[in-house]
Amino acid sequence: MNDFTQQLKTGSARKAVAIVPDTNNDLPNFASRGIWVGGAGIVVLDPVDGAPNISITCPAGAFLPIQARRVRATSTATLMIAFY
Repeated sequence: MNDFTQQLKTGSARKAVAIVPDTNNDLPNFASRGIWVGGAGIVVLDPVDGAPNISITCPAGAFLPIQARRVRATSTATLMIAFY
């Protein structure tokens, strides 16, 4: 088990960072613990493991408990926060 996986099992997030969607670059701290969506829309993301370019339709205030490495610029959701 790597350090990141162990940290996920041991508690809540320690950091929150506003997401600037970018199709070509990973999130600044690489893998999130989850994403909060402030404005309704579609979140297009690449999970840490699995197929890239996953689209999830979210209402305002949704929390996605997913380890994402990238949130793509094609996302229509707004006010997204990555938790680490």
